[in-house]
Amino acid sequence: MPAAPTGTHDLMPSSRATSAAFGAAFFFLPLSKPLTFASLAVAAVLLIAGGGLRDAIRVRRLPPWGAAAVALAALPVLSLFVHADGLANTEYLSLSYYWLFALLVHEAAKRMPISGWLLAYVAGTLVTFAYAQAKALGWSGMASEPTALRNAILYSQVLAVGIIVCALLHRESMRRGARIAYWAAIGLLAYGLANGMGRTGWVTLLVLMPLVVASLLPARGLRVVIAGCAVGAIALMMTPAAQMRIGHLAQDLASLRVGETRGSLGYRLEMWRTAGHVFAEHPLVGAGPKAFQREWPQRFPDRLERFAEPHNAYVFYAAAYGLPGLAALLLLFAANLVRGWRHRDVLAGSLTFAFAVVCILGSLTNTMLVGTTSALMMMLFIGLQGNLLYPATRAAKRVPAGSA
Repeated sequence: MPAAPTGTHDLMPSSRATSAAFGAAFFFLPLSKPLTFASLAVAAVLLIAGGGLRDAIRVRRLPPWGAAAVALAALPVLSLFVHADGLANTEYLSLSYYWLFALLVHEAAKRMPISGWLLAYVAGTLVTFAYAQAKALGWSGMASEPTALRNAILYSQVLAVGIIVCALLHRESMRRGARIAYWAAIGLLAYGLANGMGRTGWVTLLVLMPLVVASLLPARGLRVVIAGCAVGAIALMMTPAAQMRIGHLAQDLASLRVGETRGSLGYRLEMWRTAGHVFAEHPLVGAGPKAFQREWPQRFPDRLERFAEPHNAYVFYAAAYGLPGLAALLLLFAANLVRGWRHRDVLAGSLTFAFAVVCILGSLTNTMLVGTTSALMMMLFIGLQGNLLYPATRAAKRVPAGSA
């Protein structure tokens, strides 16, 4: 097992304060957008005061995902001058400046351990889960509920990422009590995922089940991992919620066979076709981020349903920004996937690989970079791969697998 990274107690007091601010941002990520932004603002001030900005300028080198990020950040700005809606597209400028959060986390992760931040994310996710369960039992809730609960797809992704993070932290931990706590947290989050209505998190967990099981049962052999994956997949798919969603999928498929495009799957297919039609007409530069909104009522004037985006990041970027947008998005995911796989023997590498899979699958059914919480989630977790440059992480990579 790789050696665990140095804990925050080994940092200087100023660095501990900075680390705590980033931990707060990860804690509030599934709970509150304003508090997440506030935590990141405090973290930025502390990091800059500690010389983080000076060090970043000295390096003068983009991270491996930097080229794709620069392209994705530039496209919404260029859209103001290129596309028909002009200044009306300013509402999409968050797709540009949000990348500053990824760079911020990346620079911080190069200087300090990230395990505490990940624990904070798990804690925030467990609070969100507890809130959801309390409401399911009849509690009326509060005026402002956790942000992750406002979208079933997002909530399922948050839970799935929480499970993956717990499994990876379990792999890194050498304390029996901590490992038991990770198992308990996974059990709770898996219960919430299995009984929720978001299918994206289910698919993500099923695809990454080998990583989760191998992290929970280290050095158990391939047969044990395969058996564990089979048990986990069966347990997940046999829950009443999963069976109900499978039934809905069967109904949607039956409707498609007779030419009806109602239901979740039918609407998605129509949205993807609409965005594809926009892309086919404007393949080089796209037709702007609002092009789908204009095209949908023209294609379906009799339908009352209106959608702001096509529930698919790939076709959204293709329709909005043409081939450059689609290529930049694919390059981003590919860069993270490859880098994570190459460094899969350490926490930051495995997390980078797993989150790349989360983004690839989640972008099929959700326009992840458009929603504020999902975009923040992408920025914060993409930035964590800066920890691959942290001295303790580099030292851990030199420890042979299986050693203490």
